Amino acid sequence: MGNESIEGVLNDLADTDSGSRAPNQNQWRQHLEASEGPFVVVNLLNIKDEAALNQYAATAVPAVQSLGAELIYMGRGGDALIGDTSDSCDVVSVWRWPSRQAWTDLWLDPDYAAIRPLFNQGVERYRCLVTKEISR
Repeated sequence: MGNESIEGVLNDLADTDSGSRAPNQNQWRQHLEASEGPFVVVNLLNIKDEAALNQYAATAVPAVQSLGAELIYMGRGGDALIGDTSDSCDVVSVWRWPSRQAWTDLWLDPDYAAIRPLFNQGVERYRCLVTKEISR
């Protein structure tokens, strides 16, 4: 993506900020400047309000899938077996995304923006790790 395009998208994304539950401007820039292609996102969630999170998921999951993302794994988290106990989480989900553009399109969707408050209400702590398959 060209530098002018990145700046325009960053301006559009500025309104989507949800504090620690959304990429900050530097993280968005890294995302937009990264090479295009499939990638996998690992989500680690600590739940604050399960009803709000379920309400969010009822709308978000179909929206994500309509953009070509595929749920690879979802399960209840647990205690850290190795590492700091603060690394534990309640839910783990792993999604394969077809492109960085698809992920960005989700965040730019006004319907998705309308349900983001439910995510923020439902989640106490959120970590999102972006991975890319290692060529063998």
